[in-house]
Amino acid sequence: MLVVFVVGILGIARLFPQGFGSLRYGEHASVAYTLTRALEEYLRGRVQNLPDGVVSVDYATGRMKGDVSPGEFLLSQPYPGLDASDPRYSVLNRARRVVGETFVVPPPVSNSPFVLSGSVSLDTLMFGPVYAVDPIPGQSLGLDVYSGTPLRVQPVGEDFDAQDVASLNLDTVAINYDTATLFFRPVPYARQFKLSYRYDVSAGPGFVRLDTPLDLGFTLAPSEFRYSLSLPLGVTLVRGTEKLYRRFNRLAATDSFTDDPYQYKVLNPVTGLLGFNPLGARIASPASEALGLQVRVDYDVDDWWILREERVVPAESPHVVKLAVPYVKRLGEMEDWVNFDSAGNPTLQYQSLMRTFPGRPSGTPGIDVLVVDMETGLTLDSSTLAPSGQVGLNGEMDYRTGEIRFADQLSWSNPAGGGPIITPATGRNVRVYYRGSFDWGVSLRKPFARYTLQQPSSPLPPLAYREYTQGSFGYLFFPVSDGEESVLVDYEWRQASTGAVRSVTGELHLVRNPDDPGSPKRLYGSSSPYWWVRVGNPDGDPGNGADTDRNPDVVPGSVDILGVRGASLHTHVVWREGSDWRHLQATTVMERSRP
Repeated sequence: MLVVFVVGILGIARLFPQGFGSLRYGEHASVAYTLTRALEEYLRGRVQNLPDGVVSVDYATGRMKGDVSPGEFLLSQPYPGLDASDPRYSVLNRARRVVGETFVVPPPVSNSPFVLSGSVSLDTLMFGPVYAVDPIPGQSLGLDVYSGTPLRVQPVGEDFDAQDVASLNLDTVAINYDTATLFFRPVPYARQFKLSYRYDVSAGPGFVRLDTPLDLGFTLAPSEFRYSLSLPLGVTLVRGTEKLYRRFNRLAATDSFTDDPYQYKVLNPVTGLLGFNPLGARIASPASEALGLQVRVDYDVDDWWILREERVVPAESPHVVKLAVPYVKRLGEMEDWVNFDSAGNPTLQYQSLMRTFPGRPSGTPGIDVLVVDMETGLTLDSSTLAPSGQVGLNGEMDYRTGEIRFADQLSWSNPAGGGPIITPATGRNVRVYYRGSFDWGVSLRKPFARYTLQQPSSPLPPLAYREYTQGSFGYLFFPVSDGEESVLVDYEWRQASTGAVRSVTGELHLVRNPDDPGSPKRLYGSSSPYWWVRVGNPDGDPGNGADTDRNPDVVPGSVDILGVRGASLHTHVVWREGSDWRHLQATTVMERSRP
């Protein structure tokens, strides 16, 4: 009887670890859902600021990568090991280049502590901290700020000369395709431009089509009006693919703005606080009649394992702000991957919110929590927040519960030096950056805002990120990097029974795996390297009797694709339970309104 009793006790005891594990997973899953919903709601409130894409980049060439498969974001270890260069190009961080975050130069303020005299228009980037403002070869393309709408391109012939440039306005560029030469209306100040185009490179009997690097650009001196692309022998510009943007000139923080509205300053390189020439807020955007130049910004997110939350500080003292993730990671905690201390020595102790790597020092030494006032851009950090139960200058940080108890009056770091800037805590809209002890990470991916058609060919042409090509029988093909994303397809087709042309706008599709049912492998009887969608009204019949999805009322060959737009936001939450990694992925449809 005693033996039976002991065996029973042991059986029950064995259930406890599994039970505790289930409870822990349930708690963590609840936190993951909270993080997902919070990010989606944050973006929904800023839908007009959504970037064109969040992309993976080959930093050696500066080009976007189209060969990163969805499964590569599911690998576990975020920092794969000690390396001479920054090792954070794995898992969530495989795609951390934000391309084309969009906003309008906001109304200026005249009392900003970041500008000692005059006024400035302030904007803080959505997904800081920013990895690096200046380019780092092989690691980052730095910050790129340019106009939100491209210049109009006007093709011209060989008779277009210096006298004809007077007919151009500042929003138009003329191009001679035969000589690959651009013409601009001259102005008495220097201008910088961001340029992209596609080009064909001769390769044996055929060619390879390539995109220019993301950071390609040039400068025109005062009164200069001509620029040659200087294409090498064997390289041909693909007509109609060129996009030219006016770059904003970056000034030093102490410089004064001039009469050129395309000027900005980096006021905080960590949080991504930018200050724009207030003239830009008073000029109508070329794309609309509303005041304010439209701006696009490209930058690298420092690390998707840094969590970011926006909160309003409550009126009731002690002004408690509770973060979504408890057990905030604290300086000195032991980790399973290498950190680097201020002297560059490897260590397993958590050192800084923004990690230090060889060739790139940390922007937050000795800080594990950073708080930003979203109205002013001012910051305070964990050095002024005492551990729970103690009195700090700006209040207390309870690392276990994830609660910040702000003091009644907050002392913000003064960007001009000297004493702190004091404001009431009540009602401040703050953004909090921190890491979680269970190694939480939250990333965002999205298909590109507008896709470019790669002309169909047989075999299928090589596809880069933000490209698609059209196949037979209503199929569209995409590079593997767009796998499991959602796109909106606009197209027309002719109805056999009536002869009428039917239009479809915004048909939603998931970009599917080549091995999925309905794949062109089944219809063509051969393998296809690309992910795919099929329009809802496909034409034709492959002839093998297996195509039951086609619309028999569609005239074969009449499907005309008018455009493909990215539709989804893909949120990916990761955390660790012991040696196991958990993932929660969610997709929602959200599109920036078209001009």
